[in-house]
Amino acid sequence: MLKLHRHAGWFVVVLMTLHMAVALSAQSKGIDPTQLAKAKAGDAESQLLVGRAYEKKQNYTQAAFWIRKAAESGNAEAQYKLGYLYRAGHGVPQNNKLAAVWWRKAADQGNANAQTSLGLAYINGDGVPTDFAEAAFWLQRSAEQGDAHGQALLSMLYEVGWGVPQDDALAVFWVRKAAEQGDLAAQEHLLLLLKK
Repeated sequence: MLKLHRHAGWFVVVLMTLHMAVALSAQSKGIDPTQLAKAKAGDAESQLLVGRAYEKKQNYTQAAFWIRKAAESGNAEAQYKLGYLYRAGHGVPQNNKLAAVWWRKAADQGNANAQTSLGLAYINGDGVPTDFAEAAFWLQRSAEQGDAHGQALLSMLYEVGWGVPQDDALAVFWVRKAAEQGDLAAQEHLLLLLKK
């Protein structure tokens, strides 16, 4: 019995050493061990943060793994990011259809970046059929939340009359909003529209 007790104590020391090694390894890779522990326990926000940390390190396989976990838990920002990873083919096979699926999930929850990305996907027919009315629908929501890229794209739709009635005043209104946020392309485009 005493011999078994000594081995049990040794086993605890080995486990503690392994735990510390894993924690130090994660820390040396720039991953906060506390955040990683929370992510492993199922905390969606921590999963997203761990995924972003791996993304910064360009370890896209691990980034996609953790971001997917958060996305599947319903985290809108993670759903947007997972769509981006599918669009870029980072850590997952490049797939525009899956990018659009994840962007729609996030867009439905009000994520402005996802709304802009989905709107642009509808303009270009990337992963979804080209549909300017649907593009305008999502870009309008994004623009109303103050997303400069969404505002600039919505302006373009009003300028040419794609999916919305052609309206120079609304084209100027939305591109001005984007320009006021420092978007250089929008600033240049505003000058062109004002010269018309």
